Amino acid sequence: MDEQKAKIEAAVQSVLDEVGGKGLMAGAFGSLDNLLNLVVSYNVMEYFDVREKEHGDPIRRVPARALFNAVVALDSAADYLFHALPGRRQDLPAFLKSLDEPALLEIREIANAVKHCVRRRPEQLQAAEVALPGVTFEVNANEGVNIRLQFSVEFFDAANRSIEKAWQFWFDKSREIERGLATTD
Repeated sequence: MDEQKAKIEAAVQSVLDEVGGKGLMAGAFGSLDNLLNLVVSYNVMEYFDVREKEHGDPIRRVPARALFNAVVALDSAADYLFHALPGRRQDLPAFLKSLDEPALLEIREIANAVKHCVRRRPEQLQAAEVALPGVTFEVNANEGVNIRLQFSVEFFDAANRSIEKAWQFWFDKSREIERGLATTD
């Protein structure tokens, strides 16, 4: 009986050793693939969903939060991959350029703008430029004076396109990693 128990314990330990640092056992932050599938994808999908819906919120808190979460999550995936690669010899901007997807640089620009408010160089995108408020008004003076104000927020034009392209890049990269064509270890 002790021999059978020892075999079972050895088999269980072997399985635990095999999956301990891999797959879902590594958790949401244990691999680039997990980060993309368990964190980034949800933020991006929420953004796609939110941007398609009409919101009763005139200052558009929900779309602004969804935009922030999507661009920061997508940019974080680039940071994750950069730091996961062994023996890297370039800086992060050079690394992003080497990935050959301009949307990743655009996402980084938007993410840095929303994270850092006012940036040092005026040619860089500033936070206030990402979500521009607008006001339209209508005055009706037929029977008394009626004024109707409508508030709106327009997001940075490149955000939608950049988010879509960056997400497609990471979706493809995740599939490469799953097939073993790319590694992050």
